[in-house]
Amino acid sequence: MEEEQDSKWTNFAEILPNNERTAEIMKKREEKEELLRVKQLEMKQLQENAEKKKKAKERSEAAERMRKEKQAKDFEAKKREEEEQLNKLEGKMVLMLLELQNAETPFEYTLSGLDLGPVRCRILATHVAHNDTLLSLHLSRKNIQDNEGKELAKMLLTNNTLRKLELEGNNLTIHSAYAFGRALRVNKSLKYLDLESNQLTNDGTNWGGVTSLFEFLPVNKTLLSLNLANN
Repeated sequence: MEEEQDSKWTNFAEILPNNERTAEIMKKREEKEELLRVKQLEMKQLQENAEKKKKAKERSEAAERMRKEKQAKDFEAKKREEEEQLNKLEGKMVLMLLELQNAETPFEYTLSGLDLGPVRCRILATHVAHNDTLLSLHLSRKNIQDNEGKELAKMLLTNNTLRKLELEGNNLTIHSAYAFGRALRVNKSLKYLDLESNQLTNDGTNWGGVTSLFEFLPVNKTLLSLNLANN
């Protein structure tokens, strides 16, 4: 008996008279259903956006962790290289580093006839960065590359004594130009910078580094000579 009653209710369909009142009721129902559908779509979109932001944040954090890990590894590798090189140094280079460390340098250093190389160049830049006796450093035609060029530019962020830096005839490109531009916005001692015969514009195909380099002009009040010939 109960099964028969359930069957009747299951087959029951609402029948409304065909009039204006019915049309109004149906219209409200349709509007309500449409509103519900829109809200459901909005909720779904919000959930999808939240999930995308979460994944993007996770990717960004993972990339940042990898960058920091690589940076730390590179720093440690450079530190080991420098320690190994320091143990091998002899003669003029050792004397120069000791004088820089003890602030007992002559006014000028010229590295002609001295094999520099990337690691030695970084070591030299580190020592000059905090020295307050050296006035002039000549590093022309020493096969200095961009990584070392950036270290020499970074040196100018802390050195407040050096007046002249010669880097003519090396292999500095746009990255070094950017680095020197940043340094010269801060440095208040350098008067002469020679960057002649490098590759600061990548053979004339990219002037971005040189353009950025010139941005120091409104704030730097000490530089008197900047040589960019043959770039």
